[in-house]
Amino acid sequence: MIKSKRWIPILIGALLLTSGCGSSIFKGLLKNPAGSSSDASALKEQHENRSSTDTNGFKEDKLQAIEKLKDPKLTTEDKKAVNVVLGESILAEKGVTAIDIGTKLADLSTSSNKTASENAKNAFSLLRDSLSDKVTSSDLRQAAKAFDNATASDNTKSDAQLQKGVTNALLIVDKVNTVFTVKDDGGVDLKNGQTVKDSLSKVLERDPSGNSIVDYASHANDGFQNSLNGDSKDQAEKLTTKTQQIQDLQKAATGIGPSFVDPGDSSNVITSLSSDEAIQNALNHIINK
Repeated sequence: MIKSKRWIPILIGALLLTSGCGSSIFKGLLKNPAGSSSDASALKEQHENRSSTDTNGFKEDKLQAIEKLKDPKLTTEDKKAVNVVLGESILAEKGVTAIDIGTKLADLSTSSNKTASENAKNAFSLLRDSLSDKVTSSDLRQAAKAFDNATASDNTKSDAQLQKGVTNALLIVDKVNTVFTVKDDGGVDLKNGQTVKDSLSKVLERDPSGNSIVDYASHANDGFQNSLNGDSKDQAEKLTTKTQQIQDLQKAATGIGPSFVDPGDSSNVITSLSSDEAIQNALNHIINK
């Protein structure tokens, strides 16, 4: 696992294990806990040995994990391990893995000729592009819930914590993408002809699970804080900061909260009287700083 790379200052980031093409993408992620039932152990071993291209196999793992979690005899450790299988399989069935994304992000973080702002823009674009049309918001919510369950009441550092961070961060990017178009140059365009105020309110709406991007940022930060060290751990806090800034900007722009100072231009103080251009400039700076 990579834990010494420079953290990318954007809505993401956990660096997991690399893997060879066509090899098992989850080999070694799951450890058989003491007292593990034979059925749960068999499922974990089956999952660990999947080829990265075996999407039908991951679908089978997902269905078996769902059924296994109904077993009242499962130990607490088994439940955690099976939830990890479930979360990974939901994404892998659609051709998405946090491992692949983390490896690409690692390549970005080592680009010494790029500024932090440039890496932030590139990282957001990478995450956006990682969300193929096959992956639905529902898939991401189910995977995030599985990783949340796998790490419940457990603050020990683990791969499951990292995957929890990545998946919840992807939920934020997914939600942002439904409302805004974040261009490769970092600019933010509105979709569907909405005003920037309406768009900010929409991006903060709670989804069918009852969570908003602020909640997902908190969950992601929990995962990162329990899996990273040093500078990486400190940088992870920017995830929560950015989503909180989006919420504060929306409150200021709609008059339900105090004024908001643009993080990229202190002379741009947002209130309910601010122009759409001023509000959008503040949003651009939140995304890119």
